[in-house]
Amino acid sequence: MRQQECGRALDLQAKLLTAIDEKRVRRIGARQGVNVDVQIIAATHEDLRRKVREGSFREDLFHRLNVVSVVIPALRDRGSDVLVLAEHFLRASCSEYGIPRRVLSDDAMQWLLKYRWPGNVRELRNQMERIVLLVDDDVVLAEHFTAGEGESGPKSVRVKATAEAGALQVSLPPEGVPLADLECAILREALKNSEGNVSRAARYLRISRQTFMYRMKKHGIESDEK
Repeated sequence: MRQQECGRALDLQAKLLTAIDEKRVRRIGARQGVNVDVQIIAATHEDLRRKVREGSFREDLFHRLNVVSVVIPALRDRGSDVLVLAEHFLRASCSEYGIPRRVLSDDAMQWLLKYRWPGNVRELRNQMERIVLLVDDDVVLAEHFTAGEGESGPKSVRVKATAEAGALQVSLPPEGVPLADLECAILREALKNSEGNVSRAARYLRISRQTFMYRMKKHGIESDEK
């Protein structure tokens, strides 16, 4: 099955290469092609050079696309950019939902800078939107965030797990915790311990990569895996 999928992918890559070179495409069901004048901007989190070596990505298409390359670091590696983006998403969410403008407190800024952001920019955007919708305060505090390093708010998932005598002992907070939040926190912790590498995180939790990816999608988690 994987060989068939790889073959289909290579066929599509060949068609894309032809379209780029000839600047001509043919719609499905049409008999005649049409000329197009477009610029292509391609983005990926995959290592295309490795895929070329593995034979799953056409080398000629790689070189055709790789005219000008821009490497965008993961959010956790962009320093104070996270504050600029957080303020932007905060203003955008307030405007979208007709809510008075909110501001970030100093401790919220410190939280934003310390957190590792395994879900990258999308996670930041979702966090700010959630706070706008669920928190009434005019000032965003560190405790309003759901998870992260350092200080945790009242909605954080606090779980302690230890392995004793071959058995896993789990200690949950007395007030309880939603199972979905617990699973989400476990996935994030596994990603953090694996430096964002999905395959290693899946092995860490003793599940398949496919299962891990499914659960990431379920909870809206993204990885900046290279």
